[in-house]
Amino acid sequence: MLVIGTLPVNIPLGIYDDVDKIPLGLGTGALYHAAHRTLRMFGREKDLRLLTASAHNSDKIYEFAINEKPQGRLACVHYIMPKLDPFEKMFGVLRTNFSFLTFDAGGMYACKACKLAQQADMFTPDAGEMAFLADKDSTHPAYVQHILLEIDEEEVKRLVGLAYEHGNLPRYTVVKGEVDLFVRDGEVVKKISQPCVPALEPIGGTGDTLVGILSALIYSGFEPEKAFELASKALRQIGENLRVKPDTPVGEIIGEIPAVLGRAL
Repeated sequence: MLVIGTLPVNIPLGIYDDVDKIPLGLGTGALYHAAHRTLRMFGREKDLRLLTASAHNSDKIYEFAINEKPQGRLACVHYIMPKLDPFEKMFGVLRTNFSFLTFDAGGMYACKACKLAQQADMFTPDAGEMAFLADKDSTHPAYVQHILLEIDEEEVKRLVGLAYEHGNLPRYTVVKGEVDLFVRDGEVVKKISQPCVPALEPIGGTGDTLVGILSALIYSGFEPEKAFELASKALRQIGENLRVKPDTPVGEIIGEIPAVLGRAL
């Protein structure tokens, strides 16, 4: 399993397989650590690799992936500057060399802008990002027609339909939020709303944590819908068990993954 994304620290370009060298913070770091905790439950943590560089070095990541042509079963592209020509070339390499491709954040934005969404396997937007995916003309979430002043489930479902109609969703989409939705072929087929823990929403890194658990479960052999159910419920249960507050560090949440997910399994 390969995670691709920048980190907000000064770190040399490369592929890392030592979790202790990767800071546990927001974004790609949280996703990577959540995936590691999950894979360790199956004895597969040594399969996890991270292609990364510091935040302003997305070009180097693109160049590395295009030239070195990494291979594996699942790749998850996360925080990366969406530069379209190098992204399209990297996408070609990943599509050839990996059987399942997941995109979040900048990777997802670039996928849509390059009109490659239907060639991906999974997107993991939040409700606001769904407005971007539903807008056939927008190339970045800052420029969308649909302004979500109040996000509700029915509005998100409408945006899902628009995004799929415009060819901006892959086969699977997980919409993260107070209600998590699993979308297959443009249709919402499952939703998870319990336990309801509103305080999880403002905690930075919880969405990244969900993507890390989800991707690791798919890599470990779970069907995408079952992986979604396990990941969503586990994160919510952790929030309830810890009685999280908006200032709860995401590291505390990630540390509870093995115990809660282990009981679910």
